[in-house]
Amino acid sequence: MTPADIKYASIYDSFTITVLMQLEDLGFCKKGEGGKFVADGNLISGVGRLPFNTDGGGLCNNHPTNRGGMTKVIEAAAAAGTMIEINGSPDRRDLNDVHARAAAEAGVRILVSSDAHSTSEFDQLRYGIATARRAWLTANHVANTRSFAEFQRLRKPR
Repeated sequence: MTPADIKYASIYDSFTITVLMQLEDLGFCKKGEGGKFVADGNLISGVGRLPFNTDGGGLCNNHPTNRGGMTKVIEAAAAAGTMIEINGSPDRRDLNDVHARAAAEAGVRILVSSDAHSTSEFDQLRYGIATARRAWLTANHVANTRSFAEFQRLRKPR
């Protein structure tokens, strides 16, 4: 793999010089040409050769609940039109209320699940519903509040 294979980058951007040095060190441009690489628009999302820190990066977005992993998942789900799940299982509470709200604000449809592996676990759905309520989600945000026919229309064709 080479830098030409990378289609998106999330680079630690504590200072402007850090970005320039990393772009050069990682081989996206030659040494001493980082400034020109940026000035030529190469990092602009949607048009640049290397969309970069599309979540705003660390300088403007470095709060622990909003930096990195989930921000990227939500951004990708919104771009792909993919639904994401609030899992009600106490052992699998991946999408918390903060992330569920951020996903809904990004236009991502949410599913609320019990993750039941037996009928005795179906009551775990209440924990998923509680998370959705803490996120101030409405039935409009939650895909599985619809009839099956309506839900099928929301699904992406395979």
